[in-house]
Amino acid sequence: KANMRSPGPKLMAGFCRQIAPIVRVDDCLVIVLQHVIANTSGQGAAWVEDGGEKVKYHADVRMRIKYIDRWKDGENLIGQIIHWEVVKSALGAPVMQFDSYLRYGYGLDDVWEISNIACDIGLIKKAGAWFSLLWCQGEAEEPTKVQGQEKLYQWLKSNPEQYNDLY
Repeated sequence: KANMRSPGPKLMAGFCRQIAPIVRVDDCLVIVLQHVIANTSGQGAAWVEDGGEKVKYHADVRMRIKYIDRWKDGENLIGQIIHWEVVKSALGAPVMQFDSYLRYGYGLDDVWEISNIACDIGLIKKAGAWFSLLWCQGEAEEPTKVQGQEKLYQWLKSNPEQYNDLY
């Protein structure tokens, strides 16, 4: 009767203690999903992970979903746009935000995300609804152009060699 607390944090601490030395040596990726609960104590952060503090200290990157939007193509719901916030990162500055695209029947849509990143860094030039594919211009005087992001997506899916070059 002395230990009436949930076994979750204790199990998570044991898992972290056992797996931490292995992950660093074997260059593995371990993804842990935790439930977030409201901190009703009035002290510290408004939200805390339900599972103890152990994961916080062993994680190289900690991300939290801020909110989720519907991802539509016209009137059709095709997935969800997940808005992330990086809470802690060994790779760069924390409090960075980014989006992931979860396409129904497919999963996280890497092609859509790569096309968005390519637009942001200038490999694909966007002018209105037109996309100019600058990285695969080659000897041609004019770059390949497509109209609409869905057409860009279909072009990248149907040209895997150019997509790999872009990636």
